[in-house]
Amino acid sequence: MTLRRSCMLVALGFVGTLGCKKKEPAPAEAAVEADEILLRASAAEQLGSASFAVVGEISRGERRAILVWPGMAEGGEPASALALVFEAQGDGWTPVADRIDLRAQGMAAIVETLGSGEHRVVRECGLAPDELAMHLQTHGKAFTEALDSSDSKAAVIAYEQMARAFAWEHVAGRSMLLDLLLTPAPKTWYCGAKGCTVESTWEGRRRMQTFGHEDCGEGTVVGPVLAAQP
Repeated sequence: MTLRRSCMLVALGFVGTLGCKKKEPAPAEAAVEADEILLRASAAEQLGSASFAVVGEISRGERRAILVWPGMAEGGEPASALALVFEAQGDGWTPVADRIDLRAQGMAAIVETLGSGEHRVVRECGLAPDELAMHLQTHGKAFTEALDSSDSKAAVIAYEQMARAFAWEHVAGRSMLLDLLLTPAPKTWYCGAKGCTVESTWEGRRRMQTFGHEDCGEGTVVGPVLAAQP
């Protein structure tokens, strides 16, 4: 399985994939890694937990939003997908806004908090096309099994893996990925040259959704919805 980092710019609602910069020299790379550790520590403090899935970051200037799924909430229910926005201050990161609920508020709320203009997105994504269906089937099943057993840590790992196989619009928009994963029905994935289809049956009703492919990093992810059978 191959997962690669993707860099993107978001400007005026348009999302375009860009090539990442070349690998930084060792000292600069170490500084970036230390910065990431501090950012994730700030996110953990705001969430009150060190266990959460990270699906990407979007930044502008000194502000950065980290998109997360915290796993199981109190009572055993799945939490909402969130964006946490921070501003660089000194050697750390300070929260600058309340948690943004992606299902309720979407990308528009993130862009408003970061400020207008170009926003840089960095995320891990992209698989070889012939690995995509197996990846979706394996980690989708792992997510369902983790929810059934109330294993929040395993659900977080599976969600992060699934997010790496989906286009940015599905993980940073209105939580289509989370809604798909939470549909209470066994799912079967098929992927071909033109896209992927997921089939499920619930209470005797068969449902299908077909998605196109999209490039991400140096691989392929599940892209826009092409057709849906309710």
